[in-house]
Amino acid sequence: MRCIALENGRFYDRIVDDPKINEFQNVKIQIKAISFNPIDAQIKRGMSESKLAASSILGRECAGIITETSAEVKNFKVGDKVCVYVSNMGSNGTFAEFVTVPSKIICKISGDISLEQAATLPLSCTALQAVERAKIRPEHSIFLAGGAGGVGSVLVSLLKLYPHAKLSTTFGSSESRERLLRLGLEEDQIFDYRTPDQDLMKKLLDFNGGHAFDIVFDTVGNNLSKICAEILQPFGKYLDITAFTTAEAREVLFDKAAEIHCIANYAYGYWRESASFYSNIGKYAEMMAELFALINDGKLPPPEVEIVGGFSSETVSLALERLEQNKSFGKKLVMSV
Repeated sequence: MRCIALENGRFYDRIVDDPKINEFQNVKIQIKAISFNPIDAQIKRGMSESKLAASSILGRECAGIITETSAEVKNFKVGDKVCVYVSNMGSNGTFAEFVTVPSKIICKISGDISLEQAATLPLSCTALQAVERAKIRPEHSIFLAGGAGGVGSVLVSLLKLYPHAKLSTTFGSSESRERLLRLGLEEDQIFDYRTPDQDLMKKLLDFNGGHAFDIVFDTVGNNLSKICAEILQPFGKYLDITAFTTAEAREVLFDKAAEIHCIANYAYGYWRESASFYSNIGKYAEMMAELFALINDGKLPPPEVEIVGGFSSETVSLALERLEQNKSFGKKLVMSV
């Protein structure tokens, strides 16, 4: 099969043997669309996420068609259109023509969702996990740092399902501002994060009636993590979706005894070597099925996707570069196969 491998910090087009099904990876999928994840860019740069790479073939999410299953698989058949969050649970990553994976992590595509849109659904599970763990109540005030990004835009749509909660977010470009307005937010709910820090914090607190926020979702990190920490009330909930908090932010959060939730989509598939088991990998299929139901019921908009290009190392490099430069403008970047 064709694949795209990371070698010495660069991506190359390669030919390797097709993966074979086994007792654990008991379903083979012909990949038709691949979604890009910022984690792959971080792995390429040798950051701490490199420990998540189980193969030189990166890629974490895809959609495709089942071509083979083992005899014990009863809930899927050859020809089914599916999407899957592969992470490190597959024979290889998704920058390939085929992958074998456990049947537990697969979700059938339903409704009018295209293969390209379905390939991005696994990334949306990050937003769903964050909302589930926030345990939002009607009286809560919520600040979302980075509402126009790939995860942030899904969070906006999910948080709008709580109409009585007071929501505000940030943008950093005219394109991002327009996207937030298209998602249904009002002008007074969105704030330019390029505003000087003290002015931005004052505007956000004024929006919330002069009060600190009950819940903060941080999809940006770095300097905005400090602002998130400063405007959070003592004992409030801080949902960290980046792992890019600054030392200053962590100190403020500690001083406020904040309830910190680290959000990582790969956590359900975290390999616990000492006990030789994965955690609840079936959760991926459950979350994707929930997202399909919300979309098919009209409660969540279908993913906005942009096909960056065809299957090549050049497409991978271009897409990951755009993610690093925050130039996806809320759309999910996809490679067709």
